[in-house]
Amino acid sequence: MYKEELISVVIPVYNVESYLEQCLESVCDQSYENIEIILINDGSTDRSEEICENWQCKDKRIRYFKQKNCGLGPTRNRGIELSLGKYITFIDSDDWIDQDCIKRLYEKLIKENADICTGDFMLYNDKNRSFELSFSIIENDAYVNAEMYSPHIWGRLYNKNIFTQYNIKMPKLPYEDLAVFPLMAVLSKKITYVDSPVYYYRVNTGKSIMDNLDNVRRYPEVLEYLVKGFKKFGLFHEYAKVLLEITLINMRAGLKRARIGYSIEQYNQLSDEFEEFLDKYFYEWRNIFNLKVWVLGSYNLSRLADYMMFDYDICKENTKYYGFSSIISLMSNKCSLNGDHRNPFRLNMLKRDLNKSFMDSDVKRDDYILIDFLEERYDILKIGDSYITKSEVLEESTCDINKARVINRYSIECDKLWKDSCLKFIDFLNNKFERDKIILVEMYLCEKYIYKNKIYDFNDDNISKMNKVLFEYYSFFKKNLPGIKVIQVPEKINYINDNFKYGCKPYYVNSVALHVMSQNIRNEIRK
Repeated sequence: MYKEELISVVIPVYNVESYLEQCLESVCDQSYENIEIILINDGSTDRSEEICENWQCKDKRIRYFKQKNCGLGPTRNRGIELSLGKYITFIDSDDWIDQDCIKRLYEKLIKENADICTGDFMLYNDKNRSFELSFSIIENDAYVNAEMYSPHIWGRLYNKNIFTQYNIKMPKLPYEDLAVFPLMAVLSKKITYVDSPVYYYRVNTGKSIMDNLDNVRRYPEVLEYLVKGFKKFGLFHEYAKVLLEITLINMRAGLKRARIGYSIEQYNQLSDEFEEFLDKYFYEWRNIFNLKVWVLGSYNLSRLADYMMFDYDICKENTKYYGFSSIISLMSNKCSLNGDHRNPFRLNMLKRDLNKSFMDSDVKRDDYILIDFLEERYDILKIGDSYITKSEVLEESTCDINKARVINRYSIECDKLWKDSCLKFIDFLNNKFERDKIILVEMYLCEKYIYKNKIYDFNDDNISKMNKVLFEYYSFFKKNLPGIKVIQVPEKINYINDNFKYGCKPYYVNSVALHVMSQNIRNEIRK
């Protein structure tokens, strides 16, 4: 048994009358009882003050404070100063926690002699009342410096010394946890994890920092605060590579949100401001993240390209992405089919496959190309003297394919046709691209999936059968085009997560795997 030290629970409160009762009930009902609850009303103008006062009367462990509005970061800082516990945790007042949350975090932290203990958390969508697991600990294990990429302050238990010894202060800025947590992760002697959801994070309330589009403009200030923290402790050069990744992850996320709500002029101004920050602190970023990359293959590959480029929008008509197309189709004559598709993005892909427009691409000598063969899972249609990929995009379209001849993917005819087409494709690549700028991403259908933080097998013989075909294709390609860069999915994380918004399908992989592969590609490019 462990000594039950006093744990301080800091809860900043600002205009959350609809959610505060659930939050406080979950905290006061904890199985770990030796807690103090520091409730700080940050200038609320709704019924939050009344709710706080009522709960203070209900539970003597609640210490209630009021202040003029000063923001989440300074309010948490005040909570740290007021806290009496040896350990401290933070809960946002529109969230709630599992009954054993604090107990589980504390026991794991003490057992592992760690400074920080993190638990899995569930996202709760306030609009459609749905849950999904976010950032599974299984995926977390795949990262190098994993904890730095998910920099939330809430949902973790800390040895308070991390804040007091290093004088960690959160700024009066949005994304205040991004401004300090990566540094805390580096300064801590050890971080440990609880491998099941203990925290419930509410999204789509319309009131959070993440919901405020204007906050996107503050990213340079927030990230500069983070960079200066690393410099203060002489850690910037050691972690510059990771800090650049963190910076770009957040700036890219900001640009994606800005595409929806900003005008073209506002968006371009924001992009320029982000680039100015990157030029100031990370002089080599353009050589690593501002690459000109062509993408030929699966949707996974387009997501991978998104991790590699600063400003990438797959839905733009001129984006250098060609999907839903087999090498056989790619290297054949223009197809006479005509048709429409209800989805503009998929219509663009369909037109590219029918017109074989990739072959007319204006490739520059400094361009890279990413290739995978996951789209080779489809059968092929022969129409006149042309071939077309029998993809889901084609079948969803209005194209009349009734008179086309189907060539089964597993047939001898298809195998010969593919190899002949692949050799033509290799000749094309040799004429267009430098050898060391051709990157083969050796992806296969996922044979495993994750559900509620546990990994299961698909148990589908068709997946294994197709993967054998893909293995032969990749081997043939590598044999006939030696010297290219080859990136593989780390076996440990080669699965699809059940919360992927497009479905738990074997031809997708989880976002962590793509992030790790993008890191590996950049490492290859740096060589």
